[in-house]
This record gives sequence, C-alpha cells and structure tokens, in this order.
Amino acid sequence: MGKNIFIDVIVDKIEPQSALHIKDEMRKVVYSRFHSKVVSKKRADSKIVISSGATITPLSFDNNGFVTKYRINLSIKFQVDSKTKGKFTKTIHTTYESDIEESGKNQSELRTEAIENGLNSAIDEFVAYIATKGV
Repeated sequence: MGKNIFIDVIVDKIEPQSALHIKDEMRKVVYSRFHSKVVSKKRADSKIVISSGATITPLSFDNNGFVTKYRINLSIKFQVDSKTKGKFTKTIHTTYESDIEESGKNQSELRTEAIENGLNSAIDEFVAYIATKGV
C-alpha cells in the first residue's frame, strides 16, 4: 500500500453519520495496522475510496408496535488504487442483528451503534484481505 495513503469516504444519504465513523476507523487502521500515514490525494502512494449502504429490517415488535429487534445489512465497497499493486475493488457484506432493550438510549442511537459494529467488522475483514493479498 505504501507509506502514504489517501482515504476518501462517499457519504451515504440514508446514514450520513456512518461516513465519519468509517473515516475515523480507517485512519486508525492506516496508522496502526498498515504503519503508514494519511496524506492528501496528491502525495498518496495508494488511494482508498470507500462507499457504504445499509438496509434496516424490523424483526419483532412490542405490544405498542415499537421495534424490539432488527437486522442491519451493510454493503461496503473498498476501491483501492495502489501505485505498486494496481487497482482492485473489494466489496464486503455484513449482517448485524440487534435487540432494542429498555435503556436510556433511543432507537436512533442504538441503530447507529449497530451500524458502527457492522462497519467495524467489515473494516477488519478488509484489513485481513489486504494482508492475505500481500498489498
């Protein structure tokens, strides 16, 4: 991947807050796992463009009609352009189920946490893919 990596995240219109989470997690990956640094597009040895999408499906409801359990299906596409290894794309699909328990958190906050957990899983899978590919 080189020592200088540019990261671009395409914002999902349905879950725009996910873009910030992806960018923050990928910065950590670049520093801690790739032992590289995040740089401008102009200075980059490799560029990673990430896009994601989520569908949320309610699985069960309480007596009042509120969702008590749901499934999140995530699709995350990593497009890599490396000066040394060329261009490739890796799309990762993850599924995450979550119960909405009685807590001080609202459904939106719990949904966001579930999406972030799924995104973290996809990022880990991407890192494993890069390691096995030898990029």
